Amino acid sequence: YLSSTFFLSLSNNTLNGSIPDSLCNASSLQMLDLSINNFSGTIPSCLMMMSDTLVVLNLKNNNLTGQIPDTIPISCGLWTLNLHRNQLDGPIPKSLAHCSKLEVLDLGSNQIIGGFPCFLKEISILRILILRNNGFQGSLRCSEANETWEMLQILDVAFNNFSGKLPERYFTTWKRNIMHNKHEVEAKFIERLDISSGLYYQGSVTVISKGLQMELVKILTIFTSIDFSSNHFEGPIP
Repeated sequence: YLSSTFFLSLSNNTLNGSIPDSLCNASSLQMLDLSINNFSGTIPSCLMMMSDTLVVLNLKNNNLTGQIPDTIPISCGLWTLNLHRNQLDGPIPKSLAHCSKLEVLDLGSNQIIGGFPCFLKEISILRILILRNNGFQGSLRCSEANETWEMLQILDVAFNNFSGKLPERYFTTWKRNIMHNKHEVEAKFIERLDISSGLYYQGSVTVISKGLQMELVKILTIFTSIDFSSNHFEGPIP
């Protein structure tokens, strides 16, 4: 029954058990939202392989375990990947760098380990990067930092084990200037519209402001936030 389905949302329920592999038979699926349920088990490898057709994959607020499958194809077309608040572990898969159209990446509140994902710097249009409350460690420094994420507007790496000095060059490259982009000025929210299918999807993200957790159901393109709190940084503030 899913062979011609292109939008499937089962979010905000109490569904449990594992995510069925049969979802991968939905060859036309563009947007899959299973968020805010009680799904357990691992993320099916075939689901990540579907990212050549999937535009939105939202699995946040479940009980998923194991690693994020490193099976993302070179043809990845993901715009949003939200895995917030699960029990995922292991490193961020290197194949995620194939997702050159990715604008929203939320991996917060898991048990993911490894260093700062410098290998994602090729995703030049990345707007939102949430790594909050995981087991990341090491320095934030990347080589060729002047080419890193010029469109970035929300960065949250709080509650990890990052250390070292804050890279001053980052703060000069994260300078998305919407006044020089007519399209940016006209678009009030981070959103995705597929004219051919009529699909419309707005990005959402969880941020912390002044100790208060907020769910931004609609993300303004002019909203900016940087959170480096609760790590082991040292040295002067740039």
